[in-house]
Amino acid sequence: MTTVKEEQWYACPGATPLGDARCRNQEGQCPEHGEVYTQAPRPDIVMLRFTINPNQSKRLEQAGIRRIVLDREALEKEHVATAKRVGRDPYLYDTDRRHVADAGVRVFGEKDPEKLCVLPAWEEMEKSGYQLVDVQLTERRAGGMDILTLVVSNMLDMPLIELSDLAWERVNMCLGCRWRYTTVWANPRGRDTLIRELAVDDWTNRFSEDGYIVHTVNTRHRSDERPSHTLGFAGGLWELD
Repeated sequence: MTTVKEEQWYACPGATPLGDARCRNQEGQCPEHGEVYTQAPRPDIVMLRFTINPNQSKRLEQAGIRRIVLDREALEKEHVATAKRVGRDPYLYDTDRRHVADAGVRVFGEKDPEKLCVLPAWEEMEKSGYQLVDVQLTERRAGGMDILTLVVSNMLDMPLIELSDLAWERVNMCLGCRWRYTTVWANPRGRDTLIRELAVDDWTNRFSEDGYIVHTVNTRHRSDERPSHTLGFAGGLWELD
């Protein structure tokens, strides 16, 4: 699927047997998916997460972006439970032994694509019916920096969020710039604690008890260099151009 296969690891786009997760094997070397297979499901929700400094975070709060505090212990437990439900090692990617669980697959492998622009993926999602339902600030796990999260969904009965012109100006700066490193996660269906913090009072009563398929795009280190690639949504499979 990705156009830079010779340079970048890429996850098999096939679905797991239960149909609610993407395969963790490498494309072209997967023993479970041949030429004919069921494609991995599209995400219900995509979270684009940008690492920003305290000054940027302050300006965003002044523009009306709310700050939330995550229950990381609860989030960790849910990631472990989701991983076990789909028969996965929750600490497969925990190579630096931070004891942080993950249930999904890193779409582009453990070597993140560098100098990436994510704006094309955002525009593609908009054309595919995904709309902004929340914007939030959280403290980064390692501290010292914050995370700006844009949450988009293609679920039609989700109420949309309204931002001020100043807030959009700040958000568009993150969308339009280049990022040194970008990690894309395709997660199995689950009940993510972060989603429960959305500005939707009855969120947990709206949908299946099994939760939602959530993909995350995590960016860090803004770069002034010319982008090496652009990120495409590709119907939820993701690709590099």
